[in-house]
Amino acid sequence: ARYLLAKRLAYEDVTIEDINGFRFKIPSIKESLGFNLLVNGVYEPNILNFLMAYLKPGDNFIDIGANVGVCTIPCASCVSPAGNVMAIEASPHIFEYLCHNVAENKLHNIFLENYAASAKDFEEKYFYEAPNDHFGMGSFGPQFHSSPILVQCRTLDSMLLDKNISRVKVIKIDVEGYESSVFDGASHLLSNADAPLIIFEFRDWAEKRLGLQPGESQRKLLDYGYDIWTFEDFIKNKKPLSRAMTEDEFDLVANKRK
Repeated sequence: ARYLLAKRLAYEDVTIEDINGFRFKIPSIKESLGFNLLVNGVYEPNILNFLMAYLKPGDNFIDIGANVGVCTIPCASCVSPAGNVMAIEASPHIFEYLCHNVAENKLHNIFLENYAASAKDFEEKYFYEAPNDHFGMGSFGPQFHSSPILVQCRTLDSMLLDKNISRVKVIKIDVEGYESSVFDGASHLLSNADAPLIIFEFRDWAEKRLGLQPGESQRKLLDYGYDIWTFEDFIKNKKPLSRAMTEDEFDLVANKRK
């Protein structure tokens, strides 16, 4: 598909309708998310299909690193009318697309938060935006030879308190290796007996780039009393990991031990 569409792929805004009928304005279809949305009508189909089956009307879902909303918007439809989605996106540039797409799809049960979910409230940290051909890959680690910008941080616990949300069914996190700091700012939520299911990425290089030991985010969840699986093993109802993974990259699922 890339070969056939090479001359038509552009680094410019384009609007695409996904397989569920939702419309998304994106900065580029050369980036992986945009290209998959164009060709397949969906990005990360296995994870999205799981979420749309797992979430029920009335549930609360949190999308941290929400990007342009390809997960936020379908899941908001699943939990409506009584449930809500909190979509958190640190990049001011990408946040504009997220807001546009929420409005375009006429959804009213989404809380939009232009913050970095972190360990402390209202501190400012340097953040490295990604170019349009890698949109959504903004990071606290230096990248793409870009100059950093300051973004404001909030803890997940405080954002939930602001919105009077006490129970969360699922959290999905994609924050380029910064997951452990997100968990540091969610101690109240993650300490509860009914703490949410968590779907998150492990990328050894992403944690190393931030000066962390690979597996740091997993070790924090284990300390909170979670079990952890690879996404595929969780779907197949296999046993959880015996210890934190420290090499390679996988999509992981964490669930609180009963």
